[in-house]
Amino acid sequence: MNALILSALTPRWYLLSCNSRFCNTGGKKNTDQWIAQQSEILPKGCDWQHITFTIPRELWEIIEHNRWLLKKLSKLVADTLQDFAEQHGLIIGIFCALHTFGRDLKFNTHVHISVTCGGLNKHGKWRKLYFVKNVIMPK
Repeated sequence: MNALILSALTPRWYLLSCNSRFCNTGGKKNTDQWIAQQSEILPKGCDWQHITFTIPRELWEIIEHNRWLLKKLSKLVADTLQDFAEQHGLIIGIFCALHTFGRDLKFNTHVHISVTCGGLNKHGKWRKLYFVKNVIMPK
């Protein structure tokens, strides 16, 4: 996307990005910058894992026509992981990103979550914890 900005007496064209990670104008760069910023927040040497929570295809139309449900998804995912960590007596760190479309740009709601591979116990000591799909969400 381009924009004509009139600056002083000379018009100049500036390249603007839509900030989508799929946009070849600047999305990848913005994504990498965001990840770097989030990594600075974590304690040095803190391992983390990336998990994607998907929504069954059968529910996509319901969510698409009831967009207010989107506000609940990230919290639901975070609560699931926090409940699991609390069962182990830990407080964990979480970053969430809600996506409403897939790589093909078709509606496909899913939540990307980065979670620390461990957490602090009630004594402030770090304990490792790794999240495994079939343990967190048994069938």
